[in-house]
Amino acid sequence: MKKVVVLGIAALLIFGGLFLKVFASTPSDEAMIQEALTTAAQASGEGKEGSVLEYLSGNLQVMGFTPSKNDIRNYIQKNKPKVKLGAIRPIINGDEAVVNTSAEVRMGVGNLSATQKLDRVTITMRKETKLKMLVFPVPTWRIVKVSAESADLGNPFDP
Repeated sequence: MKKVVVLGIAALLIFGGLFLKVFASTPSDEAMIQEALTTAAQASGEGKEGSVLEYLSGNLQVMGFTPSKNDIRNYIQKNKPKVKLGAIRPIINGDEAVVNTSAEVRMGVGNLSATQKLDRVTITMRKETKLKMLVFPVPTWRIVKVSAESADLGNPFDP
């Protein structure tokens, strides 16, 4: 009987320690937003889904043509454009955040490449919960919308 009690207490202490470790190591909202945006910017350079360019696809134009989300996804996977975001200073209001920044997009097709600057980019994010270690709920921030005042890239290969 004593062995069962000792094992039960040991299990509770281990579970409690894991619980404290998970919640004590949760970064601030600003740090989580910074990490989410950095990951999204890197995703395009690696040809992965979830890039900032995919979120811009709703109002993006290139030389007067509006590519579909599928066209943009295929372009990102094949050409891996580099996205560099400007200063990230989120305005947090409860479970929503807005980041106003600039972005520099380096695009290329074959041997041609060009860098296009977007001055006013607005990124809307939402705080959600995911499970860590399949048990512990932890907060995370996810991009829900990206818009740019001037999302017409014109001819990115004109000097």
